[in-house]
Amino acid sequence: MAVSSDPQKQSLSKPGSPLRWARGRLLVIACSALVLAVSAILSRFPSQVEQYYCDGMGAALSRSLGLLTAITDQSLAEWMVAGVLMWLAAMGALGWRRLRQRRQTWRRTLLSGLLHLGALSAAAAALFYFLWGLNYSRPPLIERMGWQQWDRVPPSDEAWHELERVGTRLVELSNQAYRRAHGGVEWRPNWSHLGRQEIDAQLEEAYSRLAAKLDLPRRWSLPHGPAKPLRASLLTSYLGISGIYFPWTGEANFNHMVPQYQLPHIIAHEKAHQRGIAGEDEANFFGFLACLESRHPYVRYSGLVFAQRQLINEIYRRNPHLARRLVSQRLPAVRRDIEEAGRFWRQFEGPASKVGEAVNDSYLRLHGVREGIASYSLSTRLILVYLRQNGGRL
Repeated sequence: MAVSSDPQKQSLSKPGSPLRWARGRLLVIACSALVLAVSAILSRFPSQVEQYYCDGMGAALSRSLGLLTAITDQSLAEWMVAGVLMWLAAMGALGWRRLRQRRQTWRRTLLSGLLHLGALSAAAAALFYFLWGLNYSRPPLIERMGWQQWDRVPPSDEAWHELERVGTRLVELSNQAYRRAHGGVEWRPNWSHLGRQEIDAQLEEAYSRLAAKLDLPRRWSLPHGPAKPLRASLLTSYLGISGIYFPWTGEANFNHMVPQYQLPHIIAHEKAHQRGIAGEDEANFFGFLACLESRHPYVRYSGLVFAQRQLINEIYRRNPHLARRLVSQRLPAVRRDIEEAGRFWRQFEGPASKVGEAVNDSYLRLHGVREGIASYSLSTRLILVYLRQNGGRL
């Protein structure tokens, strides 16, 4: 017996029909929303996140991704971003074509676009928290390391004495590292025999020693994926970006156009992110310590100059005279390197860099970093706490 059915129902139920397509996108959004809800709940339990995610699944996922994407020297993060942008452009062009051919109404085209964008954004956000983003929920570093007793604000006179002493020592060590890196010559163009692979190897070894020194989890001493140069370094320069960690591929990426002396610390900073350090102040701090642990003086020079600049900038806000006195103690060649770095970044200042800062600031605040981009400079506090608990020794 033949059975007839409504042709309209058949068209809506066949594969690829608008109804099934919409259901698929809504299912992606619903599953992603569930992951995000669970992440929000877990973020209220920092100690458990630290124990089961940061030191467990999260660490394994980020390291595995970094090693997997290490099969190529190219940044897969760039290809992924380019692919997503091309896909969005193609979907927009397809929607416009259907409108021109009157195959779709404006309302349906807009709904289709919103569902596409919503599903993509929700899935990307869910993957972000699953692969790495929960690291933002871990307890602060000082609490994790048990350094609370050294996190104090000394009396005014003692505080200035401490800042002057630490600043002077950082300047001295920077001068020494420069001389050693350049064969004792105090005025030579900024150069280094180290390529990015050698810098990467030096830092991986340094992180292994740092893990043993600070009794960090074993995963810190294991190799992670290599840092990769960005082809779009000119664009990232205009955006004011020196490096970026891409959680979806586990890659530490860096701007290869930056002044050479800054590169080791930038790579060390991104490698801290690879190891589950989310806060920018903590990544700066661990990047500094990793540079100090390196056996190569040029890598140490990069970390030391970073730290002294952070400290002197902090001093300058309250005591310009003391800050200028510390600056005067730098070798002329060190002053030249710092001035050249300033000129490099100033040439890219403009609307794009302001947009980059605004986006980064919003991103950090969205993830609970109240200070936004100002958190980068908070590594000064961590350096001082570390020195206090280490008996003042670097």
